[in-house]
Amino acid sequence: MQHFRFRLAASLVFLGLLSCTQAADETIHAVVNGVPLRTADLLGLYPHPGPSGDVASQFVEGAIDKQLLYSHAVAEGYDKEARFHQELAEKDSYITNRIDYFLSMQYWAKADKEDRDTGNDTARLTDDDIDNFITQTGGTPSEKTRKDFHENLSYLRREQAKTKRLESLVGQVPISVNGQIVPVENLITEIGKRSMDAEGVAHALRTATGLTDINLSNKEERESLKDKLAAVTLTVGNREFPLNDPMHFSLLRQFAFGSGIHALRGPLAAALIRQRNEQGDLSKVRELVIRELLTDYMYRQIGLEPESFEITEEDIENYRIENEKRYKSMTASRPKEAAVAMIKERLADQWSSEARYAFRLELRAAATIEYR
Repeated sequence: MQHFRFRLAASLVFLGLLSCTQAADETIHAVVNGVPLRTADLLGLYPHPGPSGDVASQFVEGAIDKQLLYSHAVAEGYDKEARFHQELAEKDSYITNRIDYFLSMQYWAKADKEDRDTGNDTARLTDDDIDNFITQTGGTPSEKTRKDFHENLSYLRREQAKTKRLESLVGQVPISVNGQIVPVENLITEIGKRSMDAEGVAHALRTATGLTDINLSNKEERESLKDKLAAVTLTVGNREFPLNDPMHFSLLRQFAFGSGIHALRGPLAAALIRQRNEQGDLSKVRELVIRELLTDYMYRQIGLEPESFEITEEDIENYRIENEKRYKSMTASRPKEAAVAMIKERLADQWSSEARYAFRLELRAAATIEYR
């Protein structure tokens, strides 16, 4: 008799449901210079970690730092500067991208909760049913094998639910490559990987680049695909994703490594929410994104971004002495000039991070912070 095997997931990332009750949580976790920080302030753009998650321990320190940075930026008048507002106008696409990310996180947090509940529903099977199945497939019934069976069955049901959900999304949200609609039936075939020649997103992208027979295990061919994909415009719903935009680098990289429809889970969810006009009032979300941009702007104005740090030859030499083994490894696998450029970038990032941390400590030292 044919053996049935159940795959166990290597890892499952838990994203809790951001319920209405949790969203309206008025618990005050800290007060910073008179400003109360509630649960929503701690979470920011991220979904609630679930009933077992300790929101305060995970998010309170970061929320305090963000509040102090924002207050300082406003006190110094950075939010009023014309240059900052010009940057905001230029970053409208980035703001939209961040808001869509928020919408997709909400959608998939709720979906994952529902799919877990579906996967865990094995009440229709009795122990006798399970024991019979285990015996017929060559196993020995026991408490452990029953437990393994339930876990494996739950995993399969969750995967089936995810597949059906993604199939539903592509049936409601159109996807096109350079203006050419990708047929829904091709997308569904690609989701289920029921054909090695599935003509879904991956196939459409490669067709647009003229590299349909590419060997993705070859690094040079992958780089060639990435270069050609930069000239492609992908559209999900009503939103265009020009793949030459650095903002979409993550998508470009996934496509260059062979991903297709599964790389679009986030954009599909956000598009469906906007299509149904279910996004609600996004003014608070937009405000949070603008606060992040204001903090970045302030860092640049006071010289705390990596580009403000000049890395000298002496710094490179000190790095070589302190990290001799790593330096040899870097120069062995690439030209010396490329290794030096990488070290400069690494040192600039490190010094910028350290300077920002010191700046935040100064703000904390001058602040009144009360934990609840």
